[in-house]
Amino acid sequence: MLVVLAVLALVLAVLALAVLALAVLALVVLVLVVVLVLVVLGTADPRATWVRRAGGQCVGQGQRGS
Repeated sequence: MLVVLAVLALVLAVLALAVLALAVLALVVLVLVVVLVLVVLGTADPRATWVRRAGGQCVGQGQRGS
């Protein structure tokens, strides 16, 4: 009986660690997504209708880059 309780406690401890690891992983993914969204929103120019060229010039509003 004592062995069964010890095994059960060990299984519960492993399950608790697995749940904790999943929670930490979910938190890390959430932080990464938030940072990525903030970076994308911070670098996006709402006035630009064309992609940003290599020279750093923002081409848009009917203009064409060279």
